Amino acid sequence: MKKNEKVGFILPGGGFHGAVQAGTLKSSKERGIKIDYIVASSVGIINAVIFGAKDGGAEKVCEFWRNLQGYHFFYPAWKEWLRTGRIDSICSRQKLEEQMLKAANIYEQREDIVVEISILNLDTGRVEYVSNHDPDFKEAIWAGMAIAPFYPAVYLPRRGSQYIDGGLGRNFMIQRCFEKECDRVVLVNLIETQKTRAQKTEQAGKKRNLREVLWRTATLVIKRVFADSAGHDKYDNDKVIKIFSPKGTYFSILFPSNRWFRQMIETGYEEAERVFSASSLLSEK
Repeated sequence: MKKNEKVGFILPGGGFHGAVQAGTLKSSKERGIKIDYIVASSVGIINAVIFGAKDGGAEKVCEFWRNLQGYHFFYPAWKEWLRTGRIDSICSRQKLEEQMLKAANIYEQREDIVVEISILNLDTGRVEYVSNHDPDFKEAIWAGMAIAPFYPAVYLPRRGSQYIDGGLGRNFMIQRCFEKECDRVVLVNLIETQKTRAQKTEQAGKKRNLREVLWRTATLVIKRVFADSAGHDKYDNDKVIKIFSPKGTYFSILFPSNRWFRQMIETGYEEAERVFSASSLLSEK
């Protein structure tokens, strides 16, 4: 990597792939890759704000996922129901916030890194970004992870609108990194949509049974949802390093467990080591 090059990381959403991102951040830290800018959506926001905290970093991100249980994401919002008399969401952020704060004080961010959160304006349908040095940052964290019916939309008074998960509008924010003048970009958790389309499956041309139809349908829907709406194919060059999610993790959101989180940290680490070893990110001086 050339001296003074600005490195940006993209941490998108996608189920519980955040544990894979944690392993990638661990690898980058061990290899001495200085991250200057992070843009994140959905579950990637958790990693971005823990990494960017004054008492945070890659190891704190891994610590969060090692201690996480599935119920921390899906803690019922019954206290909110009783207090307000209405149901705005199924889940409360309480337990998730507690776990994040145990790892690091996410509301106190470092000055030497810019973390941007992707949020979707419910009024305009446009994606907006909030940085860790913005007055709206604290609540934008939760707006950026708000997916109905699990978490409630968040109203940001300074912006005058309600916001939800920006990944629903644009999950892979490559263009944003170049707008922020990044020289190199690391995109974590990209699902290989192009390779999937280019390869015929063993089932091609054959009639599938119900189970196979359901599985194939779900796979195509998920890949479509998390396909790069920014058009990642036009950035196929040495400025963009893509770290793919391992096969078999697309449906991890259905079966969260602490054991699985720990396994995915190691999987992400190993994949990042392989990709970084083969890339020019560290080899150019």
